[in-house]
Amino acid sequence: MRGTRRKVTLKFHVRHTLLCFVWAWGFGFVLPPWAGAEIQTTQVVSMEVPVTDNDYVGARQKGVLQAMRVALDKTLESIMGETEYGKNRNALRALRANAKKYVRRYRFLEALDDVGNRVTQMRLEIMFYPDALTRALSELGLIAGVTGDKNLIVLIKEKSLSSLPDRPFWEMVPISETALSQQFIQAGGTVVGRGPVTNMIPEATVMDAAKGTTSAAVTIGLKAGADMVIVGNAISNLVGEDKVAGTRSVQANISVKVFSAHKSILIAAKSDFATAKNADALAAELEAFDLASKSWSNF
Repeated sequence: MRGTRRKVTLKFHVRHTLLCFVWAWGFGFVLPPWAGAEIQTTQVVSMEVPVTDNDYVGARQKGVLQAMRVALDKTLESIMGETEYGKNRNALRALRANAKKYVRRYRFLEALDDVGNRVTQMRLEIMFYPDALTRALSELGLIAGVTGDKNLIVLIKEKSLSSLPDRPFWEMVPISETALSQQFIQAGGTVVGRGPVTNMIPEATVMDAAKGTTSAAVTIGLKAGADMVIVGNAISNLVGEDKVAGTRSVQANISVKVFSAHKSILIAAKSDFATAKNADALAAELEAFDLASKSWSNF
């Protein structure tokens, strides 16, 4: 026998969610809806929960808690990556048990009571606090740390005279990246090095951010514990040789994009180049990259 279904209108939950969203947006706690992230802090989950003693309200409440745990699992996997998440499932038990603690808001997209089959069905959209999750994961030692206003990370893919063409991205120590990092340190910033994030962030994510994908930059910032994310490309070329003076001229080009991971926005895009001369081409390259990076000291 086919069960009877009734559509449930949950006005309180939707209205409460909307008011919370407006209040939080006014105080700067909620990202705008277009500020999506590769790290999925918003999940859509479907649940079906059996009903006991015709207590459909209680069954829905139970379903909401179950959906929050499922959504949290998906979000944690997005933050940590599939491999790291799988290796640390036991360490994450406490977070899953308190999933509701990390929920920023939720709303019912659909709710149906199947009276004949004594089940309640629901589909929910659940959004988590990313800062709270990264803080909790940092305390467990599973990610680099919590984003800070003065923390930044610089990641540059470089093709230079001194670099090996086929060397993997994370095995490189780009001259341009080092030069830019030094400029920001001198300006008072705290730079997160490559080391802590080498196994957390795929090269493809860095390249997407360098192309201007805000969601990829947000992913980098959350995993690195940095608000400012500076990503881009650099290249150096031998552009001239003075045989009389015995010098070589090298031009270095640096092109980067700057994002705020916390605000989920692109702040700036900038390119600079510089040329240096030296009897040693590699010495000229070092000087050219250093000169090209200096324009960023007052950024």
